[in-house]
Amino acid sequence: MRPPALRIPRRLLVVAAVLLLAGAVAASTLMRGGEEEWEVVVVSPTLAHETFQLLYSFGPRLTGTESCEAAVEASVSYLSAAGLNVTVERHPHVLFEVRSSYLALIPYGPAMNFPLPGREPLEFVHAVDYVFQGYSWSYTWNDFRDDLEVTYVENYEGGPIRGASGKALVLQMHEDLPGNLELMKAAKRAGAKALIIHNTRYDPDLNYPPIFKSSPEPPSADPESYPKIPFLMVSRDAGNIIRTQMNTTKLRLKADIPWSVKEVPVVVATYTARSGQSYVIFGGHMDTVYNGPGGVDNTAGAATVMALAVRWAELSPSLNARFLLFTGEEEGLFGSTDYVSAHRGELGEVLAMFNFDMNNVVLSVCNRVTVSYEDNSSVGDLKRALKLILRETPSWGRYEVSFRYTDLSRVGSDCAPFSREGVSSYSVWGCGSREYHTPYDDSTRVFPDSLAFTSSLMATFAVNYYS
Repeated sequence: MRPPALRIPRRLLVVAAVLLLAGAVAASTLMRGGEEEWEVVVVSPTLAHETFQLLYSFGPRLTGTESCEAAVEASVSYLSAAGLNVTVERHPHVLFEVRSSYLALIPYGPAMNFPLPGREPLEFVHAVDYVFQGYSWSYTWNDFRDDLEVTYVENYEGGPIRGASGKALVLQMHEDLPGNLELMKAAKRAGAKALIIHNTRYDPDLNYPPIFKSSPEPPSADPESYPKIPFLMVSRDAGNIIRTQMNTTKLRLKADIPWSVKEVPVVVATYTARSGQSYVIFGGHMDTVYNGPGGVDNTAGAATVMALAVRWAELSPSLNARFLLFTGEEEGLFGSTDYVSAHRGELGEVLAMFNFDMNNVVLSVCNRVTVSYEDNSSVGDLKRALKLILRETPSWGRYEVSFRYTDLSRVGSDCAPFSREGVSSYSVWGCGSREYHTPYDDSTRVFPDSLAFTSSLMATFAVNYYS
């Protein structure tokens, strides 16, 4: 015998349907990691443009120069006005400053004893035709007897150099050319009076300009042990002229490049939302090379950190944060290394370090943003943060974002000192900017929309993943 059919009142059916729908929504929320509960941090391009212009107005900002100090003071005032607690930490280093220079080819007679009377020198333009390298030494010119004959070496890969004593040694750039310090030592051992690298390798699109590269810091306790020699890089065109005329001309070089022990500043802006010591760090270097305004490298990154700090203070999220503006990066990660050393006892409280270095995107060239990470478990939430900010600002879909595992302890950027001490680190990179370390790295290459996008992505991830 079949049991009688169960009759359920329509009102109960409606209630059951509502409960089932609510359960499905709740399950969906759980499956998506609670996206509806995530806080989205959006930094506007207008704010990024404002902070960029503030820093860029000071021009090239090599650490230790007046322009760098002025930018530090301006950033402190700006971040303090946003309600952040701002301090400046300082640590001593040996720094250099290129104060003045002159480089020209002087026509000489057949015996190369005296300059030819009435012949005009062929003068080279500083920063366009030649650039001094990090910790170059000065050269004092008194009269024609200080002019230098030239010797040219094509494929130097190490070892003794012959025929350079008392001359300007020019080395052709190639893939296996040793590093700056090794080259300086080799030139000094050879008795050369000056060292010049001829750029024949990088970058054809920019017509092989001279590029600034630093060298290891001289030991402050024994600076005399350092190989002191004037050290330049010349463009391909300038190097070709020097090479083709080396038998009928001499180089006339003047360089005033003093070294001194100065303090390297790090701007520290602190936001405190709750009791407890744990916090995240957002950082980027605000110093630039001396031979260009450093629009992309790294005014863009420092401006990103400043804009994010202001927005963070406005939104008041429940996550403690420090916003760091490093200097001394171009000389060798001085500021970030100093900060890590000074705060080593509290690094266990740092939840993560987010580094912005050349995070600008030149959309006329490419649209790629690379987020380097070390915590594999964070990838899903990085992608979730991207999804959420694209929902808020659909136009940011123009950027193609790749997430890439990277050992950040080995990169040449300010995240490396943190990573080496076990702090989970992230770094954001843009694309399309090959002009860095040249005079062509100017404001025309910087697009504040990309700075706003990258800061919004990492801030949205941080405020939800680490809260």
